[in-house]
Amino acid sequence: MYFLQDDTTYRQSVVNAAKDAFFEYTVNFAGFKVSYFQLLILFAFVLIFIYVNICKFGEAKKKLSNITNVIIPIVQVIIYALFIGAVYVYRFTEYEASMLASYSRYMNISFAVLWIVVLLGIIKFAAISKIQRIVVICLVCSCMITAPLENVGRFINRDIVKEAQKVRAEFVPLAKEIEKICNGNDKIYFLSRGDSGLHYWITKFNARPNYVIDPFGGWSLGKATYDKDVWYRDISPEDWIEQLIEEEYDYVAVYRVGDDFSENYGDVFGNIKELSDNSLFKVDRDNRILERCR
Repeated sequence: MYFLQDDTTYRQSVVNAAKDAFFEYTVNFAGFKVSYFQLLILFAFVLIFIYVNICKFGEAKKKLSNITNVIIPIVQVIIYALFIGAVYVYRFTEYEASMLASYSRYMNISFAVLWIVVLLGIIKFAAISKIQRIVVICLVCSCMITAPLENVGRFINRDIVKEAQKVRAEFVPLAKEIEKICNGNDKIYFLSRGDSGLHYWITKFNARPNYVIDPFGGWSLGKATYDKDVWYRDISPEDWIEQLIEEEYDYVAVYRVGDDFSENYGDVFGNIKELSDNSLFKVDRDNRILERCR
């Protein structure tokens, strides 16, 4: 698909978008916005400069090793950029693949490795050269210039921890319900009306070692709650309870009920008045209903 353009499905457009993204997506580096391609060229020049100077101090036998240290990291990033489209095509849903979900985060991983190689090269050059102090100063300055200082400050002040604690505190009541009732081997169906996935992933983590299933879109039953809602699943109450029984779910965890869930799916609950946020229900397979856990 990358070279022959021979696919007629959405996958071809995803591969093309991933190919273009390498040249079009930008990242903040030293106060400038540069594309990943431009950043690769910059790092390549820096690596070549470093190892050319290192080779002046080294033996002929080590020169080949230094050249390899330049070539391999650069080729690795190029291969990574070429094949990341395949990851989107075969490992992501169509919705996530079409929008290249988290593309910058995945590409930053490969460039973080390349940046480490650059820093190690500078350190090695400082160790063998006669201008160690200047090299070290340049190294510190380069780290300061390229580092996201705002994030560093938030890390030192523990603002990141405080924000995470604030978000996760909202999920503590449901987590305690699951911990109190479930035995660690139970299969749980998660519900949160209008959720885009954040509620699901936090609850999945909190419920371990219990298994919270990943029904893409299955956590928001009913009609779409907003224009770009792609996570909903419009299924009848009868079909839903049938699925819970056939797939051997033990419990249903409800984080957020929403406005219309009770009206649309109230028939599958033993007592609709017990349906509320942060509630846990046991699947009664014999009576085909959901009973509130005590």
